[in-house]
Amino acid sequence: CCRRHSLSWRLHLHKWPRQLTTFVVSSPASASSTCAESSRVQPAFLRVLPSRDPLHSSARANHRPCVPASARDLPFSAQRAPLATSQGPDDGLAATPPMGWRSWNSLGPRVTQAKMELAFAKLAEKRSGEVSLADLGYSTAGLDDAWQACGTGVDGSFHSASGRPLVNTTTFPDMGAMVATAHRLGLAAGFYINNCICAENMWRGNTSFEDVVFRGTVDQIVAWGFDGVKIDSCSEFANMTKWAELFSAAGKPMVLENCHNSDAQDPCPEAMACPGTAVCPYNLWRTSGDIHKSWASIYNNLQTMLPWTSADPPLSRPGRWAYPDML
Repeated sequence: CCRRHSLSWRLHLHKWPRQLTTFVVSSPASASSTCAESSRVQPAFLRVLPSRDPLHSSARANHRPCVPASARDLPFSAQRAPLATSQGPDDGLAATPPMGWRSWNSLGPRVTQAKMELAFAKLAEKRSGEVSLADLGYSTAGLDDAWQACGTGVDGSFHSASGRPLVNTTTFPDMGAMVATAHRLGLAAGFYINNCICAENMWRGNTSFEDVVFRGTVDQIVAWGFDGVKIDSCSEFANMTKWAELFSAAGKPMVLENCHNSDAQDPCPEAMACPGTAVCPYNLWRTSGDIHKSWASIYNNLQTMLPWTSADPPLSRPGRWAYPDML
């Protein structure tokens, strides 16, 4: 991967099919495209696909359509103008694609605080006494599923009556201390919510308690000091706009990762509707299913990136990045 400048990269995939020989992610010189122009920069394969998943259908119902990029029209940050180089949340985060490590592929449900802290140490370890993975940009370390105390909360959930997430303290005795360890080593720490293990779907229709869980979860994540959150699609808390608004209101800059990948090519309807000016309420969105340790999996996941990087301007750009799972 050859970095040409701060907002553009070119990746050569030798010996692979021609359509993947050169893979480019770049920032346009300006975000001057209008909604009217979006029809000519969007090929047919960029159109929003119909969802077969009611979870994602309800989440998308909360997205706003393409609107002028003025502060009063944004879904949050009501009085601030968007950053010139970013079409993600107006938070200045993820100017370049976040790089690092997340626990699921190597540890799965066997993750513990001790193993997370060992991974932190490996990212920060100076190799040959000179450079670490963190020095090279791999400076984000993310916890995935299996931190929760399943069945210990309200209605058999892992949330308390105040909406706070309940942690398995046998495997994670002190979540705040774990985050502090990452920060002491110069790393950003990522959390994981809307879990798949012991998924929570028992309050559908009970919007008042859903709101309690949304707010309690945000309060707890901010209290622990995490820097980013991966939001999966297995539980009922899939409203990305609401998460973005609550984290913004909490005053804690947070890299938000949309892992609602069941629709594969349909995670960012705002960007599709108006590539030049629309703002997504998250910094990352996943374009593929789970990645596995095979070249076929890597190849297939890479293919899902093509629609997000081939338009002009590209839909994947500083502040809002498409990504093919953990590649």
